[in-house]
Order: sequence, then C-alpha cells, then structure tokens
Amino acid sequence: MWQRVVNLAEGNGFHTDSYWDSHINYKQRRKEYLKETQGDTPGRSALRFIVCEELFSDPVTLTALTGKTSGVGVGGSAGAGAGFAGGSVSASADEIADPQGNVGLLFNVGFAPFVAGLGAQGGGQVMLSQAKSVNDLPGDGTDISFSDGPIGADGSTAKDGTKTLTVTVGPGAGARYSLGVGGSHSWVPFSMNCGETR
Repeated sequence: MWQRVVNLAEGNGFHTDSYWDSHINYKQRRKEYLKETQGDTPGRSALRFIVCEELFSDPVTLTALTGKTSGVGVGGSAGAGAGFAGGSVSASADEIADPQGNVGLLFNVGFAPFVAGLGAQGGGQVMLSQAKSVNDLPGDGTDISFSDGPIGADGSTAKDGTKTLTVTVGPGAGARYSLGVGGSHSWVPFSMNCGETR
C-alpha cells in the first residue's frame, strides 16, 4: 500500500528517494530506541514491541515524518443520485498513531444524503488529522467526499472542529460527489501507548 501511495505522490513531484531514506532510517531508530528502553524484559515489553514496531510501524512512521496524528488502512464507498434523490455509504478501517506515542484501530462508517453522480471506489488509504490523540478521533462528524476512478478523498470535521483528511487509492468506477451533514461515525476499540515517537 505504501508503494502505491508513493507512486501517486511521485507523479506529483514528491521526492520519493528522500522519503524512503527517512522511512527506513526512522524504523531503524525506533528499533534501537525500543531495545534500549525495553531491553529483554519479557511479557508486556515483548507484546508492546510487536504491536508498536511490527503491527503499527506504518502509521507510527508516518506520524513521525508529518508530526500529525495519522493512519494507514483500507476503505471504500459507493453512491448514486442527483442532488437529494440518492445517497452514498462508506466504511473504513485504519491503523492509527499520534505524536504522543499512542496507537490504535479506527473504524468509520458514513452516509451522505446528497449525491451527484454514480460511482464506487475502494482500496488502501492514508489519513492525516488535526486530532492531538488517537482517543480524540471517535465521534460524529460532517463529511465532504469525492472520488474519480482510482482516487478518492474525504474531508471530515468533528463536532469540536477537528479536521481529518483521508486519501484512498484503489479500483474505482465513475465519479461521485457527496455531502453529508453529521453523516459519519468513528470509534477506536483498541489503543495503547508505545512511548516516545523518535
């Protein structure tokens, strides 16, 4: 999924060589840091290492590079209509991380009563949020979404004003514009602290 996203960015002038150098170097620094701070302590430290360094390494790295609460996962949406005569539904699941060292799983479902066009799209996605913590992400929000073929984007504003941007890259057909008021709900069933993200 990372390679697909970077290939898309490369087409827009993003310097992928320097990005991948940072990505690889950061993951190595994280391993060294966790080894220094956790050593060979069994039990909780071993589980924490697996969760933080192996299972959630992509969002942890993305958060370290951007300084934002971020996520990496999969999502999809489908909709049809002309104005208020129609609707769209969406769902996603992401691994998430924040600058405070927390990681978690984020699930989101949404419905938009206003749709113009016809289309469906799904695939891997990357998320960036203004939320200070992964535990600030659950709740209801207002969404504006767009998809055209293999690329989709969703902008969400929570009730407290926190904004989140999600970009999805994957198979799709048609073009769909949707606007939903209070049309999405997110929840985080699992989270834990991984310590300093450095």
